Amino acid sequence: MLFFRLPFLCLLIKLIVGVHLLLAQDIIDPDEVRSLPAPAADEICTLGHTDIDAHYFVRPEPHVRQRMVLDPEADFQVTFENDCGGNTWPAQAQNAFEHALSIWSVHVQSIIPIRVEATWADIEPLGSAGPTLIIHSSNVVGGEPNTWYPIAQASAMSNIDFLATSNEDFDMTVKINCNVGNWYFGTDANPGGNQLDLVTVVLHEVGHGLGFLGTMEGDPDAQTAEWGRRSNSQVYPLIYDRFVQDGDEVQVIDESVYPNDSGPLYQAVTGQQGGLFFSGQEADRMFTGMPVPLYAPSPWAPGSSYSHVDDETFRQTQDALMRPRIDRAFAIHTPGPVFCGILSDKGWPLGSSCRETLDRDAMIVYEPDMLDFELVNIGNPKDLTFIITNDETSEDPIQGRVEIEGEFFSIVQGGGAFDLEPGNELPVVVRFDPASTGEKSGQLRVFHNAFNETSPIDVPLAGDALERDELARLDQNFPNPFDISTQINYGLTKESDVRIDLFTVTGQLVKTLVNERKQGGNHEVVLDAGNLSSGMYLYRIIVDGFSDTRKLLLVR
Repeated sequence: MLFFRLPFLCLLIKLIVGVHLLLAQDIIDPDEVRSLPAPAADEICTLGHTDIDAHYFVRPEPHVRQRMVLDPEADFQVTFENDCGGNTWPAQAQNAFEHALSIWSVHVQSIIPIRVEATWADIEPLGSAGPTLIIHSSNVVGGEPNTWYPIAQASAMSNIDFLATSNEDFDMTVKINCNVGNWYFGTDANPGGNQLDLVTVVLHEVGHGLGFLGTMEGDPDAQTAEWGRRSNSQVYPLIYDRFVQDGDEVQVIDESVYPNDSGPLYQAVTGQQGGLFFSGQEADRMFTGMPVPLYAPSPWAPGSSYSHVDDETFRQTQDALMRPRIDRAFAIHTPGPVFCGILSDKGWPLGSSCRETLDRDAMIVYEPDMLDFELVNIGNPKDLTFIITNDETSEDPIQGRVEIEGEFFSIVQGGGAFDLEPGNELPVVVRFDPASTGEKSGQLRVFHNAFNETSPIDVPLAGDALERDELARLDQNFPNPFDISTQINYGLTKESDVRIDLFTVTGQLVKTLVNERKQGGNHEVVLDAGNLSSGMYLYRIIVDGFSDTRKLLLVR
């Protein structure tokens, strides 16, 4: 019976979805749909390239490739156009374009066809793209109030074909440079030296068409910036705009801080307020638990600023797809975890490949809980190692980065971005190199996307410094005064023979508290007053000819 019930259930689901679609379209009056032309594509993305042969490749997993063929979850329909002085799309280029759409078809979900106009064009950048229309949230099921949505996303969220209510023929337009002589048209993510991977470029451009874009526009001459699209005398942001913030976690569309069309806003979106970031729950989780750095050069770069991830942060990472330019011998055939997180935060219905990316299962383990460098001499730095491990029971890699805070502490190995497979570990070597005496402190910060620890993990750093020729430090006893016992702390900069004696104030030896070889570091000894009488005493440390003396007071 199960054999018959499953097809019936699938048919029932399709019928329910179909009825919902028909009903939704019946209640949408084309004259009531609030839509506007989307931001111009050449203001969103004019993708360029570097002169670097990166030799870096990220390919879809075998099960994702199988899903692309057997179980697509979004129907991308492409129409190829030519605007290249008589030159037409090469068949291999069309195949690469369609392969990129098949990758997207398992990362987003839409029962409404997503119609793409692909033009083989005489343009200067590698490509440019964007949605044709934006739809107001009053028409979008589950939309954020007073917000615009790219048409493909609005249709996918609402199960309503908004394109059918418009005068447009396509949800997005993509232009590809027909004059590039070193395109790689293969679909195996394996371009050679000096080759530019067309699939990667198409994935990138379609990403903009799906909604990796905002309405922000900068004016480098006037040094002002403004955002939003006007409807019924009101200015509303695109959904992407609602997640962009400065380095102090202030939304750039917060007009109480950054008036629209102003100089302060220009400073914020060109990174002059501590950087520019996309911050959403899922995107942050995928990027080591912190806001995602965006590309924010100063001055503003039309077609690159704001609507790309930071160029340097994501170089040669699995989240490199939406950088403002690509390298040669470089291929990213997946949106990457961060982009899947951004889509989720913005409300895109996700396909199974993005959903499983966000359902990562990785467990981070680290040791020790603190790095205590104890005692060193100025000019004689000391190194300690901190170990980060992706637990062997994890099912996914851990991505993250390691940073350090605090004067006189530095990372000499293992700093910056990391990618740990299950069972692998990363040694992070931290150096304490003080330039002045006294106690010092700092913090090692580990940003990560594991599920079992809050990101970042903060590891305290501590150290103490003596002058170059000092061999030991003798601390004041505690408590002081005392009546029964007291503790004397001391430190050694290296392994040494140590003697600590207790004297009367007249110089008579009372007892020897320590007389042995000790390792470098901090130590302690407890003085039991025993039958000693009340009064002032002296205690002295001798280490390889170095000595120091302090007083203590016994009160009964």
